[in-house]
Amino acid sequence: MLWFMKKDDKIRHLVLLFTLVTLFLLRLLSLAVFHNPLESLGTEQRALSLFQSLEVDVNMEVTAGLRLYVQEAQELYRRFSEARQVMSEIQSQQEQEDEEQHDSDAEASLAGVPQLLKSFDPLGHYQILPGDFLMTHPISCIREPVFDQAVVILHTNSDHPLTDSGLVRGLVLNKRLNTTFKQLLERAQDPQDKNWAERLSAMPASAELRVFRGGPVIVGSSLQPNLEWVHSFPEISEAQQVSQGVWFGGKLEEILERAAACEGTPPVRIMLGYSAWSTLQLQIELECGVWCRARAPQDAPQKGANDAPSVSARLCFAEEGAQAWKTALLQAGQDLLAHFPRAPGIDTRIRGHMKRHETTLR
Repeated sequence: MLWFMKKDDKIRHLVLLFTLVTLFLLRLLSLAVFHNPLESLGTEQRALSLFQSLEVDVNMEVTAGLRLYVQEAQELYRRFSEARQVMSEIQSQQEQEDEEQHDSDAEASLAGVPQLLKSFDPLGHYQILPGDFLMTHPISCIREPVFDQAVVILHTNSDHPLTDSGLVRGLVLNKRLNTTFKQLLERAQDPQDKNWAERLSAMPASAELRVFRGGPVIVGSSLQPNLEWVHSFPEISEAQQVSQGVWFGGKLEEILERAAACEGTPPVRIMLGYSAWSTLQLQIELECGVWCRARAPQDAPQKGANDAPSVSARLCFAEEGAQAWKTALLQAGQDLLAHFPRAPGIDTRIRGHMKRHETTLR
């Protein structure tokens, strides 16, 4: 509709359109290059100031579409301004909490962690494979405890192959529950679990192994279909190797026997529940930055029990909780994400900010 305007109006509106396009391109560039939109606020603020300096008659009928762009640009700028304020408050809160709760041992253990994983561009078209690791962005799942600061290993099985039309399944590795495997078995109520649970609970290793939360998906009341496990024991019947030194599933009785013979903590994680996505859903979440995806190198095959564990095995079994999440991000070369400030006071502030924008974030 620009050709119906006077020459001066055409020029002014073309300048306005160019400014708005520049503003949104800067927004996209900040996400793609910095992975942190706050780092480009200064540039976007200068672009918006230029836009605000234009005298545009928004009452003209021909500018109805432009008025919508103007409102969107103003709303975008407002959100960036609020985000900058939140980050300023978080920095102050972090300094205060660091003084009160300085965990020097944890920081020392994270110092100098080498990059051992191949990290994938979220916008790249790379095939999702079994054995890939997912680490959540520091605040993408802050309101979902099972995924907040989570490390997930992807796997597949005969029922749900990893195909473009299938499901991607995985297990959260670092969310330990306050129960042992034996205690969980003793609480099984479903009649079809009774004999199976009694047989496994009688094995010595069941009293030592802790149970982890593998994901939010739990189906039905029976315990058996909702339990999955990963381990580092080769030559277990029906086990599927998903990465070097890491197997999924297999005969649980054989695994418990091998675990009982281990010195120290057995390389086994028994999971209650699992995680699942459609392939398209996971691709969208990766593009949106919910997850950082990485893959361990193909280490030399383990030849015996005394060999050093593989990179994948260390990620699966060496650490728990937020420490495991930070280590995984550092090994993927995502230092900025690994050191994002997280503490109770900071988390409360972030959740409050997200709640105010709940309707726009969904």
